[in-house]
Amino acid sequence: MYLSNIEIFGFKSFADKVNLKLNDGITAIVGPNGCGKTNIVDALRWALGEQRYSTLRSDKMEDVIFNGAKARKPINMAEVSLTIQNNRDILPIEYNELTVTRRVFRSGDSEYLLNKNVTRLKDIVSLFMDTGMGSNAYSVIELKMIESILSDKVEERRRLFEEAAGVTKYKTRRREAQRRLKDVEADLVRVNDIISEVAKAVNSLNRQAKKAERYNDYMERLRSLEINVLERDYANLFLRLEPLKERLSQAFSEKESLHHKLADDEALLRVLREEEHEAERNVAEARKNVTHYSGIIGSLDQKLLVDNERKKSLLENISRHERSIEQYGKRLTELSEEKENATQKGQELNQELDQVKERAEAKRESHQELDQQLRAKREDVQTIQTQRMEAGQEQSNLEREKESITARLGKIESRQTELHEENKTAESQLEEVRFNLNQQEEEGKDLAAAAANSELEFNSMQEKKQTLRGEIDTLQNRAFEMQSKIGERMTKIDFLNSLIDRLEGYSESIKHLMKNREWSSSQNTTVAELINTDEQYRVALEAALHDALYYIVVKDVPDAISGLQNLKDYRKGKATFIALSKIPQTQAVPFSIAGDGVLGWAYEMVNYDAQYQGLFSYLLQKTLVVRDAEVARKSIQEYPQLRCITLEGDVFNSEGLVRGGSHKKDEGSLIGKRDQIEKLNAEVVTLQAELKENQEILEERSFEHNDIDIKVYSDKMRASQHALSEFEKSLSQLRFNAEKLERTLNENNEELASLQNETEEIRQRISVIDPRLEELGTQRETLEAEETNQKNALSELEQAYGVSNGELNELNIKVAQLKGMIQNLEYEAGRISTTQDDTELARETAQRELKEAREQVTELSEEIERTEQELEVARTNHKEAEEVFNTAESVLTEKRENVEQLEQKLDEQRDRHGKSVNLVHEMELKVQEIQQQIKNLEEHGKEEFELELVRKRFEDDDVFDLAQAKDEINDLRVKVKSLGLVNPLAFEEWKKEKERLEVLNAQYDDLIEAQQTLDETIKEINETAQEKFTETFAKVRENFITIFKSLFDEGDEANLILLESDDPLEAKVEITAKPRGKRPHSIEMLSGGEKTLTAIALLFAIYLVKPSPFCILDEVDAPLDDANIERFVRILRRFSNNTQFIVVTHNKLTMEAADTLYGVTMEEEGVSKLVAVQFASELEHLIQN
Repeated sequence: MYLSNIEIFGFKSFADKVNLKLNDGITAIVGPNGCGKTNIVDALRWALGEQRYSTLRSDKMEDVIFNGAKARKPINMAEVSLTIQNNRDILPIEYNELTVTRRVFRSGDSEYLLNKNVTRLKDIVSLFMDTGMGSNAYSVIELKMIESILSDKVEERRRLFEEAAGVTKYKTRRREAQRRLKDVEADLVRVNDIISEVAKAVNSLNRQAKKAERYNDYMERLRSLEINVLERDYANLFLRLEPLKERLSQAFSEKESLHHKLADDEALLRVLREEEHEAERNVAEARKNVTHYSGIIGSLDQKLLVDNERKKSLLENISRHERSIEQYGKRLTELSEEKENATQKGQELNQELDQVKERAEAKRESHQELDQQLRAKREDVQTIQTQRMEAGQEQSNLEREKESITARLGKIESRQTELHEENKTAESQLEEVRFNLNQQEEEGKDLAAAAANSELEFNSMQEKKQTLRGEIDTLQNRAFEMQSKIGERMTKIDFLNSLIDRLEGYSESIKHLMKNREWSSSQNTTVAELINTDEQYRVALEAALHDALYYIVVKDVPDAISGLQNLKDYRKGKATFIALSKIPQTQAVPFSIAGDGVLGWAYEMVNYDAQYQGLFSYLLQKTLVVRDAEVARKSIQEYPQLRCITLEGDVFNSEGLVRGGSHKKDEGSLIGKRDQIEKLNAEVVTLQAELKENQEILEERSFEHNDIDIKVYSDKMRASQHALSEFEKSLSQLRFNAEKLERTLNENNEELASLQNETEEIRQRISVIDPRLEELGTQRETLEAEETNQKNALSELEQAYGVSNGELNELNIKVAQLKGMIQNLEYEAGRISTTQDDTELARETAQRELKEAREQVTELSEEIERTEQELEVARTNHKEAEEVFNTAESVLTEKRENVEQLEQKLDEQRDRHGKSVNLVHEMELKVQEIQQQIKNLEEHGKEEFELELVRKRFEDDDVFDLAQAKDEINDLRVKVKSLGLVNPLAFEEWKKEKERLEVLNAQYDDLIEAQQTLDETIKEINETAQEKFTETFAKVRENFITIFKSLFDEGDEANLILLESDDPLEAKVEITAKPRGKRPHSIEMLSGGEKTLTAIALLFAIYLVKPSPFCILDEVDAPLDDANIERFVRILRRFSNNTQFIVVTHNKLTMEAADTLYGVTMEEEGVSKLVAVQFASELEHLIQN
C-alpha cells in the first residue's frame, strides 16, 4: 500500500493544478526557501482531515485558499486529492484504489469526497484511525515535531504509541462510553427527582378530588340563592328608575330656557371684545413706534461715544509709536558694539585651548603605561590569594570532616549495643504472641457460625415481611385504582346528567321551551332525546338526522303554534316543531339490500319507543348506512332514489349533494347520553363489588405483616455480629503485634548491617584525610610569603599611578573650562544677532502702525460729524410717536370699561345656568347609574348563570328576608374560599399522574441497567486497550534501543520508560538518551543533531512494530552533519521496502539517496510550480535559485 498521487489546486501558493506522481521507495522534494515546499506537506495533512489552523500555519480555514499574487487574482476554492493504492487491504474499505478529496470555499462551506462521493469528516478520520496515516499520526514528521516528541509535553509522545498500538479507537469508544455514562447518571438523578415530585403530586391530587366534591355541593346551593337575589334586585331597580325620569324632564326644560338667554348676551360680548382688541392693536402699534425711535437714539448715542473713545486711543498710539522708533535706533547701535567684542575674545580662547590639548595628550600616554603595569600586578596578587584561600578552605573542610566522622563512629557503636538489646526483647515477645494467636483462632470459628445462622434467620423473616408488604402495596394500589375508576365514572355520570339538565348543544330557543312548559300541556321533547343507538352508528345517525335532531316533537299543530307564540312573546328566537298527528305514512325500508360495505338501513339501527315509529320511519326513509365514501358512491349509482350515510358521517345523494367533514367523538353529542349513563351505572356496581373483595384480602395480609416483629431478629443478629466483631478486633490486634515485632527484628538487623558498613567506610576515610592535612599546611606557608612580596610591589605602583592620574585630571579640567568659555561666547554672539534682527523688525512694525493710526484718526473725525446729524433727526421723530400713543391709550380704556360691565352681568347668568346644568347632570347620572346597574345585573345573569333576566312581580316580598339570603350567600362564599383553589379535574389528573409514575419507575429501572452495561463496557475497553498498549510499548522499547545503537556509536545508551500510573493508557512515556562521554540530566540538554537522531530512532522503532504505508519527513535532516546524514540515509533505505518516504530537504546527500526527485520553484512571484528533476545539473541549478 502506498500514496500514488497528490493533486493540488488553489491550495496556498499552488494557484494552478499540480499532480505529484509518487512511487515506492524514497521521493525527495527540493527547492529554495519560501518556494512552497512545505505547502505540499500542509496539503497532504489537510486532505487527511487536519482541523487545527495553527498546524496549517493559518489564522482561519479560508486562509488556505490561494489569495492572489502580483499578476494573479484570488481563487474562490481550494482542493486537494490523495490517491492511495490499498493493495494490502490495510484500510477497512473494499476499494483497491481510493481517492480522498477535500474542498473549501471562501464562503466557509467545505466538503469531503471518497472516490468522488460526498462523505463526512468523521468517516475520513475513522477510515485512517489506528493505521498510522491520520492527520495527527506518525506518518507526518516535521522538524518542530522533533522538539515536541522529546519535550516535557508527554501527550505528543504518548499519541505516537497509541497510534502504533491501535488503541486510539478504543480510547475514542471509552470517551464516548464515559460521556454516555455521565449522561445516564445525570438522567438517573433527573428521573429520581421527577419520581419524587410525581409521587407527591399523586398524593396531592387524591386530596384535591375529595375537596372538589365539597366544592360542587357549596356551589349548587350558592347558585340557587344568587339567582333568586339577582332577580329581586333587578325588579327593585325598575321601581326606583321611573319617578327619577319624570324629575329629570322638568329640570331639562328649565336648563334650556336659561341657555338661550345666556347665548344672546355672549354674542354681544363678542362684538365688544372685538372693538377692545382693535383698540389694543392701535396702542401696540403706537408703542412699537415709540420704542423704535428710542432704540435708534440709544444706538446713535452709543456709537458717538465709542467713536470719540477710539479717536482718543489712536492719538495716544501715535505718540507712543514715535517714542518707540527713537529708542529702537539707539538699541541697534549698542548691539553692534557688543557683537564685535565677543568675536575678538573667542579668537584668543581658541589659541589657548590648542596649547592645553597638546600637554594633556602627552600626559595620557604615560598614564596608560602605568595603568597596564598596575593591572598586571593586581592579577598576580589575586592569583596568589585565591591559591592560598583554596588551600586554607580545603584544610578547614578536612579538619571538620575528620571531627564529624570521628563523633559519628562513637554514636554508631552505642547504637549497635542498643539494637542487640532490642532484638533479644522482641524475640521473647514474638514467641508469646504467636502462642496466644493459635489458641484464639479456634474460638473464632464457633462465633462465626453463630453469626451466620442469626443473619440467615433475619434475612428470611425480612424477605417474608417485604413480600407481604409488596402484596399489601399491590392491593392498596388496586383499591385506589378501583376507587378512582368509580369516581371517574360517577364524574362522567354527573357530567352527562348536567349536559341533559342544561340542554347542552341546543339553541336558546329550544332551551327556553324545554324549561318553560306553560306553552303546552304535554311533555314535549326533541328528536335527539327520543333515540339511542350503538356507538359505531352514532356519528352516521347524527349526520342522517342532522337538523331534525333539534326538532321539537309535539302531538298536533296547535301545540306547535303555542310554542311559536311563546318564543315571540319572550323574544327567544326560532325553533322547528314536528307534529306526530301530521306525519305521513312512509315505508322506511323500501326493499332488502346487501353488499360489501353496506351496513343496513338507518331506520333499523335506531332504538326508540313504539309510539314514535312513524316519526323515525318518516325522518330516516330511504336512508342507507354504508362503510365509506366509495361504497356510498357505488350505491347511489345503483339506487339513485336513496340517501347514503358513511360511518364517518358523510352524506351522499344522487343530486350531487355531499355533506361531511370531521366529527368530534365526545360525550357532548346529542344522541346516546342516557344510554351512556346506564352503562356507567352498571360498571360502578361491578367495581364496588370488586373493591369490597379486595379490601377483605388487604386486611388479611396486613394482619400477617404486622404479626412479624423484625426487630427481635435484627437484635439477635446484631448481638452475634457484635460478639464476632469484638473477637476479630482482638485477633487482629494479636496479628498486628506479631507483624510489628517481626518487622522490628528485620529493621534492626538491616540497620546493624548498615552501621557495620558505615564504620569501615569512616575508618578508611580517616586514613586518607591525615596525610592530606600535612601537605596543605606546608603549601599555605609558601603562598603567604609570596603574597607579602607581591603586595609591596603593588603598593609602589598604585602610588605612582595616583600622582599621574591627578596631573591628567587637572589638564582635562582645563580643556573643559576653555571649551565651555568658547561655547558661551559663540552663544552670546548668536543671541546678539537675533536681538538685532528682532529690534529692526520691531522698528519697522512701529513705523507701519504709526502711519495706519494717522489715517484712522482722519476717517473717525468725518464719521463722528455724520452721526451727530442723524441723532438730531431721530429725536424729532420720537416726540411725534409719543403723541400718537397717548391718544390710542385713551380709546382703549373706554372700550375695556364697556366689556367689564357686560361680563359682570354674564357671570350672574352663567351661575344660574351652571346650577341648572349640574342639577340635570346629577339626575342623569342617577338614571344612568340605575340603568347601568340593571345592565350589570343582566350581564351578570348571562355570564354567571346563562340567565336572561325579565322584570317580575314577587308576591312574597313582604315575607322574604333578602338580608338573610345575602348572609347565607356570604357564608357559602366564605366556605368556598376556605377551600382555596379547587381542581375540578383532580380525578383525571390523578389517574394520568399515576400512569406517569409507573412509566417513570420503568425508565429508572432501564437507566440502572444501562449504567451497569456501560460500566462493563468501559472495563472491557480498558482491559483490551491496556493489554495492546503495554504489549506494543515493550516491542517499541526493544526496537528503540537497537536502532539507537545503530545510529550512534558503540557504548551509547538509550531507553524508554513507562512511568507508573493507575491507568497505563494515561501514563507518561519517558525517553533517556546518553551518548558516550555525556551524562545529560535530561534529553533537553542534547544537541540538535542528537535530538533528531533520537527522534528518528523512536519513529523507526514504531515502524518496526506497525509500519505506516507512507511517511512524510519535512526538513528533519536540517540539524544533522554529513556523518549523521549518512546514518539517516541508511535507515531510510532499510525501511523503504515497507514504507514509502516523501522527504522535504535541502541536503545534497539526502537528495542523492532519493529514487524520485521533485523540485518546487516560484518563477512567478507568489505562485509555486512543480518540476521533475532528472539530472545533477538541474538539481544544482534548483538549489542555487
